[in-house]
Amino acid sequence: MGADRVPDPRGSECHSWSAHAGVALYWYLTFNALNENGWREHSPSDLYQLFAKVGYKTDRTDVELSFAYANTDLTGNGLAPEGLLARDRRAVYTFPDETKNLMCLGNLRGSRWLTADLLLSTNAFYRYYQRKTSNGDVEISCVDDASDAVAFNPNGRVVNLGQCQGSAAGFVDQNGDPLTGDLEREAEGEFRKTKTITEDWGTTLQLSYRGKILGHGNRVTAGVAYDGHRSLHPGERRRRPRPGRQQRGGAAERTLRDGGGRPHRPA
Repeated sequence: MGADRVPDPRGSECHSWSAHAGVALYWYLTFNALNENGWREHSPSDLYQLFAKVGYKTDRTDVELSFAYANTDLTGNGLAPEGLLARDRRAVYTFPDETKNLMCLGNLRGSRWLTADLLLSTNAFYRYYQRKTSNGDVEISCVDDASDAVAFNPNGRVVNLGQCQGSAAGFVDQNGDPLTGDLEREAEGEFRKTKTITEDWGTTLQLSYRGKILGHGNRVTAGVAYDGHRSLHPGERRRRPRPGRQQRGGAAERTLRDGGGRPHRPA
């Protein structure tokens, strides 16, 4: 039996063990872990991995069962404005930007020599994968301060942020009604959650002959295979807080009038 441990100064560790019991039975186990807080605010990440295998082998029979597991919680917050980074290089503009992955994979394979020339082999597997995302996003749009409606050009296109200043006269809302107030930039935050589940499974059965046919060496293989797949999407969930202006009674986001400022996500 052997064991190995590989430390990592960043907080990661790798371990593995292997053993052979006599001639027929063998097994192997390894895992890896990583934990870090990241150099930016609100940027922790965790990673856990495991792989295990056990097998039985003789002159005529070979059977092996393996299992792989991975569980990650990764944060990758996006870009930040230069003005914000000038004040604090560790700052983030919107958060969280988190992805959680969970994967389990089991595989069973086996083979047996029925005769000196005839080999029967099979394989079966099942894989489960789940992915969850949590994202805090900010959207800046041009609105009419009198009606709080998003401003459109008469041709139906959204008003470009470069045009978002001065009177709203000459612009319309999404229904084509004219606007009467002044144009201003407004930031709104969205908290989005998604979840995807994927399952895969399959099996194979194969018969191989490697003897002589009509006095010549040949290898003939015949087999069948089956694979299945299913994906589930429970649906995307959104929570869209209103901007924090007094007439709306909210305090979720700060209204951006000059393109500056830093959105803050509610706790």
